[in-house]
Amino acid sequence: EYVQELTDRYIAALAADGEDTSDVGPRREFWRFAWWQYTMTSPDLLRNRVALALSEILVISEVPDLVRHPLGLASYYDLLLNNSFENYRDILFHVSMHPTMGEYLTHLKNEKTNREKNRFPDENYAREIQQLFSIGLYELNQDGTQKLDGEGKPIPTYDNGDIAEFAKV
Repeated sequence: EYVQELTDRYIAALAADGEDTSDVGPRREFWRFAWWQYTMTSPDLLRNRVALALSEILVISEVPDLVRHPLGLASYYDLLLNNSFENYRDILFHVSMHPTMGEYLTHLKNEKTNREKNRFPDENYAREIQQLFSIGLYELNQDGTQKLDGEGKPIPTYDNGDIAEFAKV
C-alpha cells in the first residue's frame, strides 16, 4: 500500500508541474522506501526479523527482470510478513505460487514437455526448491552431519530424474 501511496504522490507532483504522467508507474526506490518505513516504524519487530530471515532464504532479486515490478517486490515481502509464523511447508507453498518467484526462478508459464519441438519444462525452480529452500543436497543425521553410504560417500537427497519430474508440476 505504501508503494502505491508513494507512486500516487509522485504522479500528483509531476502532474502539478504539468508533466505527462501517462507512462509513470511505481519506481524501484519506492519499494525500498516502503521496506525501510515498515522496518523503522512497525511495532512488530519479531515478525519483521522473521520475514527478513525468510527473504534471505527464499530469495528473489530485482535483477534483472523484477526491477520493473516494485509492486510485485513489495507484495512478495508482504507475503513473508503475513506468513512469518506459519509452518514452513505453507510458506513454501505461498512463495511457490507468488508471481515474483515465478518470474525470478523462471517457472511462471512453464510449458509442458513436447518432444517433437524439443521443449521441456524449465528445471530451475525444481532444483532451487530442493537444493536451497528445503531438503538440501545430502541426507543429514539428527546432529546435522551428512549421512554416508557404505562407501563413505554422502547420500544425495534427490537426483536429476527427481528434478525433471518435479519440473513438470
